[in-house]
This record gives sequence, structure tokens and C-alpha cells, in this order.
Amino acid sequence: MKRTELPSVSEPPKPQKRKRKKTYKSDSVVTAEVPVKKVYHGYATESVFLRRLTVNQKRGLSLMFQGVSGADKRLANNRVVKHPVDAMRWLLEQISDSVPE
Repeated sequence: MKRTELPSVSEPPKPQKRKRKKTYKSDSVVTAEVPVKKVYHGYATESVFLRRLTVNQKRGLSLMFQGVSGADKRLANNRVVKHPVDAMRWLLEQISDSVPE
């Protein structure tokens, strides 16, 4: 029986994961300017699709949800914020409440 040596296969080095620097405090508050325009009562948007978010948008939603739920905020109907969509509802309520009708 003839013996044949196979060439050795070495694994390429695994790329190192970059550590993201934490540039915010865990209890920070973000202030944003939101342009608003008077809404006539005949039309109001009723749905928002949160399924197709970019990575940056997902991160923003997660940060907002963790902050709002961690601060024990409640919706106008006194419901506790338990899900990211509740955090979005809370934010929309804050915008609506801050602008006079």
C-alpha cells in the first residue's frame, strides 16, 4: 500500500471583533428637534411598520425602549411600556402632548 501525504490545511485567522466604544451614559437623556405641522382632523396616519428597520434604526428603537421601560413610563391609558412598539406609542404621545391643538 502506497502512503501519500496530504498537504496540511491551516485555518485562516479569525477576524477580531471590534469593540464599540460606549459613547453614552446608561441613564442619559436624548433631546431631539422634531418638525411638526398642523394636522387636520380629517386625516390621521394609523399604522407604522417597524419590521423593515435599518441596523441604526433598530439600535435607536432598542435604546429608546430600554430607557422608557427602565424609567417605568406609562402610556396615556396607564398601560406600562413593555414592548418596543409601546415605547414608540409613548414617544408619539409625548410629541402630541407637547404641541397645542
